[in-house]
Amino acid sequence: MAYAEAVERSADDASLLDGRAGDGAQPRSNEQLVSEVLDSSGAEAAFRQGFLDHGGNPAWLEHFVAMGSGQWMNAECPRGESSGLLVPWRYGDSYHLSALQFAPTSWSAAAAATGLSNAEDLYHVGANTAWWSNNVDPAGTGGWACWPW
Repeated sequence: MAYAEAVERSADDASLLDGRAGDGAQPRSNEQLVSEVLDSSGAEAAFRQGFLDHGGNPAWLEHFVAMGSGQWMNAECPRGESSGLLVPWRYGDSYHLSALQFAPTSWSAAAAATGLSNAEDLYHVGANTAWWSNNVDPAGTGGWACWPW
């Protein structure tokens, strides 16, 4: 979803930008959403760079970008893992960590391997997503529920 579309839709469907329903995220005001979307123009680029710099499979990159941008992935995940590449994910937004919604133990393992532990920094998220996806089946146990196949 493009930033402009996210901003436009935020007034009508703020839950789109708050992550998956029931994830414990605190709702943000429309003003906060618009400001965060407009300020996050380099966010996706940082995620992509971290993913590729740390050996992520280029064939999977667009799947991860879609999952972190609130796009439809499968019937169980109509809005992806979160919208954290559009509206920055913040500590306390949910039990899961980062725009790609890692379980805390999975995040800890990936962060220990990469040395990058800031779940709000999308370069770190990209790096840890690359490491984790290279060490588990992204669609299987330990992977992502919203993987598209």
